[in-house]
Amino acid sequence: MAEGLVRTQTELEAASEDELDRGIDSLCGLYYSSHAHLLAFIGAKDARDPDSRATVVGLSAKMGITIATARRWLETARLLRDLPHLAELYESGSLSYEKLEAVARVATPETDESLAEAAPTMSTGAIRKLAAKLEAVTDPEQAHAAGRLTYRWRRNGRFRFSGDLPADSGDIFAKAIEREMDTMPRVPDEERPSYAQKAADALVNLASATLAEDGDADRATVVVHTDLSVLTDGEGVAESEFGSILHPDVVRRLACDCRMQLTVHDDKGQSLGVGRTQRTAPPWLMRQLKKRDGCCSFPGCTNRRFTEGHHVTFWPDGGRTDLDDMSLLCRYHHKLVHEGKWRMELVDPATGETRWFRPDGSLYSGGPPPIDEELRKRFFGPLVPVG
Repeated sequence: MAEGLVRTQTELEAASEDELDRGIDSLCGLYYSSHAHLLAFIGAKDARDPDSRATVVGLSAKMGITIATARRWLETARLLRDLPHLAELYESGSLSYEKLEAVARVATPETDESLAEAAPTMSTGAIRKLAAKLEAVTDPEQAHAAGRLTYRWRRNGRFRFSGDLPADSGDIFAKAIEREMDTMPRVPDEERPSYAQKAADALVNLASATLAEDGDADRATVVVHTDLSVLTDGEGVAESEFGSILHPDVVRRLACDCRMQLTVHDDKGQSLGVGRTQRTAPPWLMRQLKKRDGCCSFPGCTNRRFTEGHHVTFWPDGGRTDLDDMSLLCRYHHKLVHEGKWRMELVDPATGETRWFRPDGSLYSGGPPPIDEELRKRFFGPLVPVG
């Protein structure tokens, strides 16, 4: 095999197990090392301009990563400024990012060296357990810290959530779930559900009861977009306001007890708006806007919450409150247009595709910039050979 890293599919298929293992080892080290350099650059930029929101949004757009991932990278980069031994260990390629993130969160300048010595031989689980113990000792206020909950829709259409609560809040949560489980009837002639399945159903029941008691129907309604054929013939699929895809059987079940709203479309399939009759988009039009755009339309931004309807042609300049003259923006990027002097164009009203321009008029595009070969050679040198 030619000297250097395996690059083509043919070479991969011909490589021995040992060559593949050594190639993975080499590339893992290079991956962690290059990420260490990236964190160092992020930390240096942050030290000059500690506007965390701007840095996080910029990273998300440039790298094509989520806001949550960008925020974690920035937090780790800040911690590593005072942890030279852990930073050096990560740069050497001897420590995974999962381990680094866990241990850096609880490390101090005094414990930096000892933790850097111990971390490489410890499993990720052992490091996280150690970090939790250290955090409890070094930060007694953690017991009183606010809880957190994150959730997202996965590519397979499932909904995933995770979080943590202070112990006393966790007791309340567990008691509410268990109490709801006690009231749930057993379905005859079906296999007994597992504890986890019953707990999931109980949580949905509690959430549904809360929405049912909400007096603001528009804000408390889970919106599902569907064609008439899904309801009448059971053909096709429907989409929720959050972008999840629903099976026709699920939609028809939901339709048994819900409010329905008819939306009129033009011959191009676009929802008709309200034109110049009012400036703000009515709730039904905002639902259509969220369905089309999904999230903030700024390149790389994935924010679905705290979004607003933006008139592409400003309302005072004759803009219309119609779907073909509106775009969904998060508050940060909405401010960027009106106060930051950025400009946007709605390229395709059917899909919500936009084009963005900086204040100087230059076109902005998301995604990672092309690799600077001089920088790559300067910091990384030649690729690490397999053998």
